[in-house]
Amino acid sequence: MIWDIAALVFSLLAAVAIHLNHIFRLDGMVLVCLRSVATAFLFLPFGLLLPWPEDWRFYLCAALVGLCGNLADRLVFDSAATYGSRLTCLYVPLKIWLAFVLWTVLDPASLTALADPAWKIPAILGCLGLTTAAVFLLRKNDASWCALAHLAPVGVLLAGADIFVKKCMAPYDILPYALVFTFFISVSQVVWSFILFGFYN
Repeated sequence: MIWDIAALVFSLLAAVAIHLNHIFRLDGMVLVCLRSVATAFLFLPFGLLLPWPEDWRFYLCAALVGLCGNLADRLVFDSAATYGSRLTCLYVPLKIWLAFVLWTVLDPASLTALADPAWKIPAILGCLGLTTAAVFLLRKNDASWCALAHLAPVGVLLAGADIFVKKCMAPYDILPYALVFTFFISVSQVVWSFILFGFYN
């Protein structure tokens, strides 16, 4: 239940941030940096109080996820300013499909686990198909295709980030290390923001 609530809260916050940039049209990198700083401060108590993993790959993964998220979020915020906040959801089906396929390739046993009961895989594929159809029917005009071309890299980046997270978190007790992991992702996104801001400018 806690994950359902967290997903709803973070989805709502992301939607609010994206819509605000549709209104104020700020630079996407600035917004990513500000949001990452706020998230890092929010999760700072967990970063200070909870144990840190000793495996260096945990921190490398946090840095890679931070980089993927940084690039993807900048594209989303800039797209919201250009095309409108509604169209930014076009990347969602691509991200879901890519993550599903990549994880199936990396861990075929996970697909086998979904086969029991037999109706589960067709139901999942059906839901993915409906999501894809709903998004493409969201707005039929040329801007949708322009936005899709602009947002396609977001789906690729976030699908890769999901795979990194899943591989990284597998050995750990999920809740405490997810909180620590979120803290380190936020810190890495702040660092990447300064690095990439200089690169893009």
